[in-house]
Amino acid sequence: MFLDFAPSLVVEILSPATALKDRHTKYEIYQQQQIPYYLIVDIDSKKVEVHKLESENTYIKQEVNQQEPFTFSLTDCQFTIVFDAIWS
Repeated sequence: MFLDFAPSLVVEILSPATALKDRHTKYEIYQQQQIPYYLIVDIDSKKVEVHKLESENTYIKQEVNQQEPFTFSLTDCQFTIVFDAIWS
């Protein structure tokens, strides 16, 4: 699929082969493209990292309690997820 615009949210699922690329190269690309949210999913530890684009177009890692609801506020929608629920 081809998009002619940047998405509002990107989710990367870590694997041993791609972890370094996901945490550095892709992180920088998505930040430059001003993608509002970048999520890194670590299946081994059952954790989700949420990086939100803040002022000066810099990602800030959000404090996330995996058992508590986390709300995403995008341009056209808002939704809430409890990350621990994805593992059950």
